[in-house]
Amino acid sequence: MPAPPPATLRGFLLRAQAVSLYRDFLRAARLAPDASGRRELARHVAAQFRIVDPGASDEDRTHALREGSDQLKRLRAALGLAGRGGGEGGGEGGGGDVASPPDRDRA
Repeated sequence: MPAPPPATLRGFLLRAQAVSLYRDFLRAARLAPDASGRRELARHVAAQFRIVDPGASDEDRTHALREGSDQLKRLRAALGLAGRGGGEGGGEGGGGDVASPPDRDRA
């Protein structure tokens, strides 16, 4: 079942950032050193982005995007990708948090 359309422009922009960050996480996961690690990391990222709180405020969603962006930076550093390009979801973040559940209805 697809996600309901965002009610506001801000909601639309937050969702777009979430999708962008999700894609950035998956790109980083593909660069993990072994196949089983890549699969497990991709599964973990997908699971975290599936956690949806439809009642979350825009402020909570923005916070989750920042947290997700920070998590992506740490993941890239751990994988030795810190110097590589490949945006991070439009600067302000864009998605889920790998370590803790996100507070928004992304993807």
